[in-house]
Order: sequence, then structure tokens, then C-alpha cells
Amino acid sequence: MRKPVKLYDLSQPLFHNCPGWAEYKPARINHDYNIAVHGFNAEYIACNTHTATHLDVPYHFFEDGKTVEQIPLDGYAGEAAFLDLRGLDPDTPIGIDLLEPLMTGIEGAEIAIINTGWWKKAAWTHEYVHAWPYLDGPGAELLAIVIATAVTALLQLPV
Repeated sequence: MRKPVKLYDLSQPLFHNCPGWAEYKPARINHDYNIAVHGFNAEYIACNTHTATHLDVPYHFFEDGKTVEQIPLDGYAGEAAFLDLRGLDPDTPIGIDLLEPLMTGIEGAEIAIINTGWWKKAAWTHEYVHAWPYLDGPGAELLAIVIATAVTALLQLPV
């Protein structure tokens, strides 16, 4: 018998003028139709793929990389290790020094979820758009060694 699975919703809200990547236009959501006038609700949404919940697939950095529909859905689920790094200063590299103390007991995990709490700062501010804590190369390599299947750094986890 399969043990119960707990699912965590990591999605971020998408709303009109939602902050995304700094150089891109903000999200636009127009409520073009409403029940009172048209008998149904429908919205027009325009945003860059780096707005709110998104995934940097290999194609984002490599011309011949896989796109989101080419990656099996089960690749986005698995046993997760939650790494609590809330309270970091802006522009802090998340490296070996911060991650090593959190590595005990996560060896069976397939996915690392890094919670910086940055989601609470979501706004068009310099700090949120330009100065978030980030996973550095040595930190990513450490996670790849400890967590063999996947490394997912969700720096704006709303948990």
C-alpha cells in the first residue's frame, strides 16, 4: 500500500502589474467580459514567462534545450527537502557555507526547496526585482551531490 503523499502548492499569484523580471513589461490582466453584461467572466492576460510562478527550463539558456512540454510531469514531483533560509539579506549568495549545516538528514530527498521568504517582498522595488538571495555555483553543486535526482531552488516559497 502506498503511503499518503502531502502536496505543497508552490505557486505565486499572478495579478495586474505583478512584478516579474525587471527588464520586462509588467503583467496585464484585463477583465474583458463579466457576468452582469455578457453572461460570463473572461480575462485577457499578457505577461512574460518569467512572471509569478514559472520554470526555467533548459531552453531558457540553451537553444536546443528542452521546453516545458517536453519534460515529463513526474519530474516536477518527488520527496522534498525544505531548506529554511528565511532572513537573508538582499543579494546574498546561497553557497556551501549556508547550505552545509542544512544537509543532515536530507539524503533521501529528490528535490531541494529553498525558502528565503522573499515572496513576502513581491513588489516593484529594487530589492525584490534586482537584489534577491541567489543560489551560487558551489551551492548548486553541493545540492546536486547530496540530492541526486533534481535541484529546485524556489527562492520565493510561500510556505
